[in-house]
Amino acid sequence: CLHTTVNQETGIRDEKQEPWKTLQTYRRKPELYGVKAQFGTYLATSENGIIRVGDRIRVLREDKNF
Repeated sequence: CLHTTVNQETGIRDEKQEPWKTLQTYRRKPELYGVKAQFGTYLATSENGIIRVGDRIRVLREDKNF
């Protein structure tokens, strides 16, 4: 995902495609995903509402692929 290369303050993409290039050097699991780098956060809440900085959360289920 090239969204990781965009500076959040300026909206300008890094010409060297960092940190995406660096992430690709170690975020791989070839036996499952081939040459594709794997990173991201996928989650859902069990209740509706707003999560704020400082709120306690707990993991109910975790994928063991990484």
